[in-house]
Amino acid sequence: MLHTHYHSSGASPLRTAARKTYDPSVGRFLVSTASGIIANSESELLDCCRRFASARTKPSFVIYNGVDTRAIKAAPPYEFDGKLVLWVSRLERYKNAHLLIEAMKYLPKEYRAVIIGTGPEERRLVKLIERKELASRVQMLSSVPDGELYRWYRTAHVFVHLSMFESFGMTCIEALAAGCPSVVNDDGAGLTETARMFPSDVRLVDVRRHGPQRVAAAIAELANRKAEADVSAFDWDVIAQRLEVVYHYFLGGV
Repeated sequence: MLHTHYHSSGASPLRTAARKTYDPSVGRFLVSTASGIIANSESELLDCCRRFASARTKPSFVIYNGVDTRAIKAAPPYEFDGKLVLWVSRLERYKNAHLLIEAMKYLPKEYRAVIIGTGPEERRLVKLIERKELASRVQMLSSVPDGELYRWYRTAHVFVHLSMFESFGMTCIEALAAGCPSVVNDDGAGLTETARMFPSDVRLVDVRRHGPQRVAAAIAELANRKAEADVSAFDWDVIAQRLEVVYHYFLGGV
């Protein structure tokens, strides 16, 4: 079995260029010799089939990654005065965290943002916060323990994920488990798929066409309501059972 976690584009120009060598050699070999394929979204499976012809003939299964829904729901929120906008991801250029910072200029002062993550964009984002005079309204945290992260989800009024491409929006599912609606980029891939699954609680914004002002409007639109999405199908116990069935099938019941 091949559990792909496949992206057709790399996280940087260098990594994207490396795919031109990796995909026709190692990638093609792995897909062609696998007995079946597990993808973590419909979008990822489609992407894989577009790139590798042999993937179209393999038994394939879409099994989403899991989240600890019970731990998230049980986490106590922090005391917070105002509207909290939350961001959780690695700080890479293609993730577009700078758009959230710029969007804060278009929101009332009661809105504050917490950005959780580390990465090569961190220094540039700190400078952007200073340049926009948002130090009192935008807080940057590095990686935090799961228990602390879950408390931030439970405290947040809106979660934001504006990446240019994702195989799926798992952090959005974590936010929904906490009752927090999301604003996501219409990436035509995993984030769009997530929004289509939960149209009432996940709002799409096309960052290629619209700037931070539209992001701010979407945040304000969702900030006064709780998400009511049922994400129990993403609980790790459910996902583990689905994986077990597939692996038992290919191992002949062993």
